[in-house]
Amino acid sequence: MRYLRRIVTKLILWGCERRLFGIVHQQLSQQRLSQKSLYPMTHHQPSTNTLDKIGAILLHSTRSKISLPSFVETQLRTSLQAQDDLTEANPWLEQALDRAKEHDLPPISVSPSYGRLLSILCQFVKAQSVLEIGTLGGYSTIWLAESTSGIRVTSIEFDPKHKEVAEQNTKGLENIDIRLGAALDVLPQLQDEGAQYDLILIDAD
Repeated sequence: MRYLRRIVTKLILWGCERRLFGIVHQQLSQQRLSQKSLYPMTHHQPSTNTLDKIGAILLHSTRSKISLPSFVETQLRTSLQAQDDLTEANPWLEQALDRAKEHDLPPISVSPSYGRLLSILCQFVKAQSVLEIGTLGGYSTIWLAESTSGIRVTSIEFDPKHKEVAEQNTKGLENIDIRLGAALDVLPQLQDEGAQYDLILIDAD
């Protein structure tokens, strides 16, 4: 267990989220912890980013035997609290997550903190035209579309079901254009249309 704590600490400091999650998940699986016990906090669900998952596991799983150095625990708590402080209630976003869950879309939307980061980046560059590759349920699309005045978002989605859900989630937002198809097929079409973008988000394989 001491060796595991040392590995977890180093990986947190290195920022290797995927490797860290793999180690933690393997350890917790060996302990046969249920998913419910891993994520007792309703506002930090598995659909958020990997660091959120790790924080929820390490800080809030009462059955976990993993203990961390105090400075690592403090940084994790600070990170999770900062994410809460940076995000505000938004009916569009909450509805998007709820509808995605209802339609069994993969729980891989960006976390609220990542959404806020995308919004801030759009404001920094004063983006007026944004391209998103990988719409899923439109959660990140909404973050982009509401980031700054006058912005327009073009989003490409390969899966027809995902596109349909995303269109439901973004209905009423006139500055969003969701295109169906593989990015390699749609991008040449956009080029032919003379489209130019201030910011491009690639969130797909």
